[in-house]
Amino acid sequence: MATRAGRLVRLLLLVGAALAVGVAVLTFAEFSSPDLGRTLLERAGSATGARLEAAEFRLSLVRGLSLGGVHAAGTYPGGRYELTLDRLVFQHRLLPLLGGRLTVDRVRLKQPHVILIEAAAPSSSAAQAPAGGTVPAVAPIALHVVEAVIEDGRVELRARAGAPVTLSGLDLRLRDLSLGAGDGSALARLSGSGRFHVAEIAVPHTRARDAEGTLRLSEGRLDAEGLRFRTDEGQFQARWSADLTRLPLSYTLAVEARPLDVNKMAGATGKGGAFGPAHMTLEATGVGPEPTGLSGKGVLRLEAGTLPSTPLLAAVERALGRTGLSGMRYKASETPFRIEHGRVLVEGFRLETDAIGLEASGWSSLEGPLELTVAVRTPRQALRIAEVPPAVLDALSDQEGWVRIPLKVTGTREAPRVSPDVAALLADARREGGKALAARAAEKLKSLLH
Repeated sequence: MATRAGRLVRLLLLVGAALAVGVAVLTFAEFSSPDLGRTLLERAGSATGARLEAAEFRLSLVRGLSLGGVHAAGTYPGGRYELTLDRLVFQHRLLPLLGGRLTVDRVRLKQPHVILIEAAAPSSSAAQAPAGGTVPAVAPIALHVVEAVIEDGRVELRARAGAPVTLSGLDLRLRDLSLGAGDGSALARLSGSGRFHVAEIAVPHTRARDAEGTLRLSEGRLDAEGLRFRTDEGQFQARWSADLTRLPLSYTLAVEARPLDVNKMAGATGKGGAFGPAHMTLEATGVGPEPTGLSGKGVLRLEAGTLPSTPLLAAVERALGRTGLSGMRYKASETPFRIEHGRVLVEGFRLETDAIGLEASGWSSLEGPLELTVAVRTPRQALRIAEVPPAVLDALSDQEGWVRIPLKVTGTREAPRVSPDVAALLADARREGGKALAARAAEKLKSLLH
């Protein structure tokens, strides 16, 4: 009896071990499941309105259904899109799967690359609806997505002209997802909220790094709050809202930079001194990725500091025939500005030191070129302007021995061209000279009357 009981125990142990091995193999093994993968892609395509294709389909009881080499393309209102995915993983619930039902509640997109391309008109030949045909009855599928995760994504927004805007290293986690019914794009019907981080955002003429914040998608609108990022010029906080229903994207933007490094913006060499920290606020609206589509108003507050050596200041020194401007202490200032058609417009910028006063107005393009009218107030004795006779400078001197010199500034921020506005100088000299003659005549009349 004992021998039989021992044999029975050993048999049960062997059966249990075999079952454990079988369960482990089934749990961690992957199976090729092209029919199930295509079924899931067609269900997803029906929901998003996109034609989805994949090169590889693998099913794991633990990791879920994994699709490799995923590709999609089609039209978008105002343009078209292209999407490639290194891997798309539908993570399911294990218990419903054992009962013959695939319930997907988490989607992971690994290294997606999305390209949005603006066009004059949407192409009618591009696929905007999923492929026809019946869905194979392989397994019932429930697409109840609780969370969507994007890992190491890349997004390119290509305008009809100019450099694209590129987001690299995008990590995004969306929850509370819902996809509304309708014929529009999936982005326009998707709702959800979550957090994101972008390693780099490359826009024309600058780059932002380590952008992060929270976002909410609702009825085709994206709202990013608590957005923080950094550039070579400083740290930024922002709010950004965009309409995702068509290209080009239209958006609103509120930005605050504190501190802002004006030395970087002005191309300071580090010699002579340094501008003090700056604080900038800007509220703007825009259409498309190009700088010409941006317009808004802002204020730049510059703390007191020391004038550094910059290309513009060096050109002003050459035009005035004097040196020693860099290194001078200046007072704090506040300057309102506007952005229109890709240009920053300034009226009434003032910078004051004990030895000079500077006023400027005009525009500077976000792409580099500039055109400014600058007036420098400086002591007469320090001036040596080859194009202007000394008598003209004498006529322009006030009672304190200071002269106001108008200058024209063109070129670029890196290579400005500065020259005296001779016509304005001569007009001022004639006016001031007439005042001087009238003053001398008045003094002569007074002496005769006495």
